[in-house]
Amino acid sequence: MQDVSAYPAAHSWRPLRIAVVGMRGMPSNYSGIERVGEELYPALVERGHEVTVFARPRNSLTDIADFRGVCVIRTGGIAWAPLETLSQSLSTFRRAAQAHRFDLVHLHALAPALIAAGYRARRMPTILTVHGLDWQRARWKGLGSLVLKQAERCGVRFANEIIVVSTALQEYYWTSYGRATTVVHNALDFSESETAAVGPDLARYNLQPGQYILFVGRLVPEKRIDDAINAFRSLKTDCKLAIVGSGPRRYTEYLQSLAQPDPRVIFTGKLEQDEVRSLFKGAAAFVLPSELEGLPLSLIEGIGYGVPAIVSDIPPHRELLGADGSNGLFFRVRDTTGLKMQFSRALSEREERRRVAREAQANLRARFSIKEMVNRTEQVFLRAAAARH
Repeated sequence: MQDVSAYPAAHSWRPLRIAVVGMRGMPSNYSGIERVGEELYPALVERGHEVTVFARPRNSLTDIADFRGVCVIRTGGIAWAPLETLSQSLSTFRRAAQAHRFDLVHLHALAPALIAAGYRARRMPTILTVHGLDWQRARWKGLGSLVLKQAERCGVRFANEIIVVSTALQEYYWTSYGRATTVVHNALDFSESETAAVGPDLARYNLQPGQYILFVGRLVPEKRIDDAINAFRSLKTDCKLAIVGSGPRRYTEYLQSLAQPDPRVIFTGKLEQDEVRSLFKGAAAFVLPSELEGLPLSLIEGIGYGVPAIVSDIPPHRELLGADGSNGLFFRVRDTTGLKMQFSRALSEREERRRVAREAQANLRARFSIKEMVNRTEQVFLRAAAARH
């Protein structure tokens, strides 16, 4: 398996004009890709590069805005989930591919890769960052899955460089396509974690510090939140399960119906970042029962805050918590009995779990730094730009 990060970057350095396609907007009102972008692109601007993010219409209040030196331009698109990303990518192409305006384009996720051939035809270096295998997600069935699979193939064929966020994704691209990629792990700024306090947000949701298990993320089927609810409801405890996030109405209502008989399960909806930090600081443990992930930012955040992690046994979770499983409480995907057992361990072995969580925290901060993320991304950008000339 090849990692092209071993290849040298260009020897001659010059500032780059970078177009970014596939993000909803900045500042983040969604998390995921946008959270990483908030750390990555301002840092590149500080190094002298010029970055323009083409945002979706409903995620930008003005046509052109500035976010910590990053130019954010609102572009057109169809405000319907199945076509939103692709239509916005197509409307962006004309502006982003203007002659001599940008040195390269940075595409996020699979759908924008469908237009990678267009950038290639304009001799415009294209870097694709893959955050996960979107065609596997429950929301994309039938035609949607086929389109995203085709987008994946287009990215392999036409992108000059491919960045992946985990070694599991790197192995997938190598074994499936023989395509070398560069691993750039997601990273977050934890400078506020030491001073962040357990605030009044807990009382609003009838939560007490150390008396709840926390889930943070999109409410979508592949996260297997229903497994967490079913396992928790069978647990005899006065603690609570706090579910933070939003998702499609039908699935959210299904989860609420599962939890309705149990007042210990609390749905907060989507919260602002300072509220989420407050909930992380007060949590007894963090749970992520997903069957599919790229490299989950919510788990990175939980580990970064020193919260014990209860997670499904999938490669991205082991990449964050250690291959030997010593830094987390693992259970098999869809195994609610095993999940219930790990809930019980997290609540009954609190001192030991906190000690293990602090070790995981130190390991994560040493391996997944913003500086390393920026350095590796910049190296890929410079290599792609040099190849053009």
